[in-house]
Amino acid sequence: MEELDNLWDERLDEHGLDAVIWQENFAWGEAKARTLIILFKEEDEARRSTDKRFRVEQRLIPNADKTEYSIVQVPPELDERGIENIWVAVTREPFVRSRIHFKFRDSDEPVWILKRY
Repeated sequence: MEELDNLWDERLDEHGLDAVIWQENFAWGEAKARTLIILFKEEDEARRSTDKRFRVEQRLIPNADKTEYSIVQVPPELDERGIENIWVAVTREPFVRSRIHFKFRDSDEPVWILKRY
């Protein structure tokens, strides 16, 4: 059960991340892609919401088996924060879970967290 220890990794805090949301897309024509929403600790005063955290929404595209999702191109907002790559591995045994990987410029090893869906 080592994987259950990785529900959050403190190295994400060190890079300014505050939350990661991994969700299905229900819009027509987007059934295969999924969205990763990354909330940073820094505030974005331009947001018209009570939640002022800076956020980046990124579509990830699946492989044919929908077992791995990857980012097509790292947007400037993530590149400026040292994120070089993001990918997600999905397994279905013994239950559905997603392992979200972040590759930071200042680290050789990716940081990953686990989501139970």
